[in-house]
Order: sequence, then structure tokens, then C-alpha cells
Amino acid sequence: MYQTQLLKIKIRPGKTEQVVEFMSRLNANREPSLEAMRREGMVVESLFLERREDGDYLYYYVKVRDLMRANEVNLQATDALAQDIRRFIGETWGEIASPEPLLDLDLIREEASLSAAASTPAAVPVTVPVKTLMRRKAKSVPKPPVTHVSVSVHPSGALTASAIAVSAAASSVGGSVAAVGAAPASQALAG
Repeated sequence: MYQTQLLKIKIRPGKTEQVVEFMSRLNANREPSLEAMRREGMVVESLFLERREDGDYLYYYVKVRDLMRANEVNLQATDALAQDIRRFIGETWGEIASPEPLLDLDLIREEASLSAAASTPAAVPVTVPVKTLMRRKAKSVPKPPVTHVSVSVHPSGALTASAIAVSAAASSVGGSVAAVGAAPASQALAG
């Protein structure tokens, strides 16, 4: 579960262009800001500018694991970015209001799990010549006619190994390859 905060910040008169320039610099060099967000447990940090006749305002929106912890980490930070931001705030921010939240929905965890599932292949087969395995662990490989062992890595992290047999006659004349058997890798490669 994440916590959300929105601040409405009155920009001091004559400081709007300084605010825009500072945000442009942060956008141009994003990595220090992203590192600070990671350190503070933030997942979203956004600032919006509203120009009005009665003055200009920043809207600062954050979504974070723990607001109190994020503030503590921020206050303890001594890096150059933290010092620049503190100086910037002192020079440009006026009154700050925190509007009452009425609705706060998100799909952050759901999107993260969907994204991870979409980027994980169903299985990654790897075929290794038995000679290579024999050099590594002679007791754990089947005896010929098995010439290769195919190992598939599934999204769950489980491994499945299949022994592949090729007869000497078949391999010399381009004959067929037969799978001898498949089992969890711990069984297929066990001695």
C-alpha cells in the first residue's frame, strides 16, 4: 500500500522563471533525482505549474511507501542534490497547503506484476553436449547413447532437463534425434 500527498505551493512573486529553470535542470539530469526517490521509497513524484492572475502555484504530487520515512530520509540527506533542492525551496516557495484527499486509487503493484510476467519468457531451452557436462561433474550425466542434455528454465525458476540420444549411425548421416526422457533438473542431472 502506498501513501499519496498533494501540496499546493504559492510561488514567491518574481520566482516562477527560477522554478521553471530548476525543474528543467532536474529533467535534463534525471538520475540523481531517481536515486533520491529510490532512497526515499517514492514511486511517483510530479510537479505541475499553474499560472494565475493572483500568482503562480506549484502542485507537488508524490506516491510513496511511507511519507514519514521519506521525509526523514530526505532531511538526513547531505548530497549536492538535496542541498540544491533545500536552497531552491527556501528561495522560491511561499505558502503551502495540503488539500484533503478524497479518492486515491492506483494499479502500481498490478502493473508491476503484469509487466514482469510479460517480460519473462515461458521457458529458455539450453542444450549442452554431454562431454561438457562430463568435464564438470562426471557422475551426474547419463551414459551414451545420450549426447546432449537440454535444460529449460521456466518463469517459476524451475528447471527441466531432457536427455537427447543420437545414435552414432544417425549422427554421421544426419539421422533423427530422439528425446530419451524429461524430468525436473534435480532428478535428470542427479547421479
